[in-house]
Amino acid sequence: MKKIAYIESAEYLRFIMSVFVVVWHMKGAGQSLLFSKELFAKNVFTLSDFINFHVLLLAVPTFICLSNYLFASREPDLSYLFRRSKRLLLLLSFWTLALLLYNYGIVNFC
Repeated sequence: MKKIAYIESAEYLRFIMSVFVVVWHMKGAGQSLLFSKELFAKNVFTLSDFINFHVLLLAVPTFICLSNYLFASREPDLSYLFRRSKRLLLLLSFWTLALLLYNYGIVNFC
């Protein structure tokens, strides 16, 4: 199997994008009026909106592109594809179950 070159800049990019995800979820750049039913019509595009929608939301697409690049740079290996798919399905199942339990509670879930 071909050894994949380590890309140090990808690690820095992952770190920065991870910070962007945390800042987005913590509403670190402020809450946009676009999310308010009452104030939606009065919204004026602000610096906060620019940071929220044009900077912070780049994190997930960047993760997807980086993951696809690293996956495509590997030598084709069917067993790796199955292991990776199994891991992703397990994560997807866990977070779906966690969200259902959070939204509906354990009592209403069953």
